[in-house]
Amino acid sequence: MTEEHKECFWPSCRNVTKAVKDRQKPEESCPKYSIRVLGWAEEKPQPSRFRVAEQVPEEQVPQIPQGKQRPRHREVEQRPWFQEAEQIPEERIQLVEQLQRFWEVTLLEEVKDILKLHGQMLNTLLKKDSMPVMDIPDGAVFPLANVEDVIAMNEKFSDPEFMSAVVAMVADIGGSSLEDATRRMMKFLMVPELQWQYNVTGGMGKLCFKDLRLFEVFYCALKSNAMTQNVNRKEVEMALGKWFTGARDRGGERAARAQREKGASTTQTS
Repeated sequence: MTEEHKECFWPSCRNVTKAVKDRQKPEESCPKYSIRVLGWAEEKPQPSRFRVAEQVPEEQVPQIPQGKQRPRHREVEQRPWFQEAEQIPEERIQLVEQLQRFWEVTLLEEVKDILKLHGQMLNTLLKKDSMPVMDIPDGAVFPLANVEDVIAMNEKFSDPEFMSAVVAMVADIGGSSLEDATRRMMKFLMVPELQWQYNVTGGMGKLCFKDLRLFEVFYCALKSNAMTQNVNRKEVEMALGKWFTGARDRGGERAARAQREKGASTTQTS
């Protein structure tokens, strides 16, 4: 700036801002421009807009509208798993607990039934080991071979002691179930050829087994067996009905019947 403060040198360098900031002294060759001095300051004055803001009261300063701000993402609160469990309805929790108790009771009942069955089997084995070998009663000849043998044995069963001894002997044959015991005991009592002539009720032209004392021997033997002691007469009659139905296939009769049918079909073809 000249001494009269009416003209100012303008730096010839490209970076004018840096030259002013570093207060570089202008050269005589720098161009001059007319100026009007507004004030003086020893330090670098702040920009004019800051000076104006300081002089104007705050309530009169116009608010500069800001651009539309981008909405922030809502932060999801991270909760531990045990706090989430607290939000489960009480009714649902009670339902789950009831189902859990139901399955526990059901499982316990099944375990009790299995243990009961195993106990019965163990008692049967221990009973067989501890019992002395039973003597066959005099006159007890099995298996029965014909109807005459059945009638004669039926008369002998009028003696209670003889009948009790035969019941104990038949019960000792045993069986793991009603069907298994029926198969084992009836095989001991009758030969296959005699089985064909009987059924439970005596229908279809066959002899009635239910009216014989031999039926009572068989029934009492089942009740004496630990594995079949809870059966009733109706169940025993149904098991015997199935067993008598299959009598025609026992003793090799099934194979013989198939051979006869095969021979008959061959004769018709020829």
